[in-house]
Amino acid sequence: MYRLALVVALFALAYHFGECTKHYSESHFCDTNYCPPGKANVGCRCKFNESYGTGCKGKSPKLHKFTKKDSQFILHLHNHLRHLFACGFINSFFPAVRMVQLVRYFSRIAER
Repeated sequence: MYRLALVVALFALAYHFGECTKHYSESHFCDTNYCPPGKANVGCRCKFNESYGTGCKGKSPKLHKFTKKDSQFILHLHNHLRHLFACGFINSFFPAVRMVQLVRYFSRIAER
């Protein structure tokens, strides 16, 4: 079940930053409706000395810069899980007809 959740999360990221949303601007996630009044979205260069949203209450968000090794590991893991999903190795899902590998937008995702 954990693997399926990871696959779904990675596909959501790929969809969000991929070709399927090319009609949005690159900063559409900075819409003020995403945040409580007076707060900045983490994706919009937030102030890291403040807590944001209910999920961050009482926590100190920190910026993590991905190294090239981190990025390569995440890309490899994503494509491995994509392969398992596409080939039908994830129970209760049919094999995919066409699933391309994530490469084009990965560097942009890692920068955010």
